Amino acid sequence: MTDLSELQLFQQVIMSFDTPAYMRRARDVEAAWNAVVMLCRKEREKLLAAPQRRLRNLLDTDVHLSVFDTRSAISLRAVLQQWNLPVGKGTSRASIPAKRGDADRLIATFEHFNNRWTTFLATVDLAEVNRLRTAYNEFYVLEKECAVRSPAVARAGFQPLQPATVQDLQHLFPLLDVPVRRQ
Repeated sequence: MTDLSELQLFQQVIMSFDTPAYMRRARDVEAAWNAVVMLCRKEREKLLAAPQRRLRNLLDTDVHLSVFDTRSAISLRAVLQQWNLPVGKGTSRASIPAKRGDADRLIATFEHFNNRWTTFLATVDLAEVNRLRTAYNEFYVLEKECAVRSPAVARAGFQPLQPATVQDLQHLFPLLDVPVRRQ
């Protein structure tokens, strides 16, 4: 047996028992990012409980979205659908000042959520994700080239990963649109 055929046989045996390093590296980067996203999703769901409850309570009275400006009413309708909140039947008759008070409390709750969400996102540790992304950018092509034995194939389609940022998380999990009450 030649050295080349022994090497190829060795690589085939190794690859039959293990995932190639470049694939493990890509999988690890994705898993780390997904863990951060899941952490954010859980915290967001917890923090959204108050705005969801406040909006549901608002709609359980006879306060309608008409107390908000047009843009806010459209945005709140979209939020209702997104959150899958049941629309109340308008069980109480509120005076105009009470309706305005309910609307103001909803606005304050949305603002409070946005403040808490911004604070939370600033505490999310992206160091491990970014360490893995840096290593991916540095070693992925080399490891793939060792596995496929072709520099051209190894480089084909490779896109370096940018460092993860809080802005990436804000894009996935945006702030709530704070409604504006009609005057």
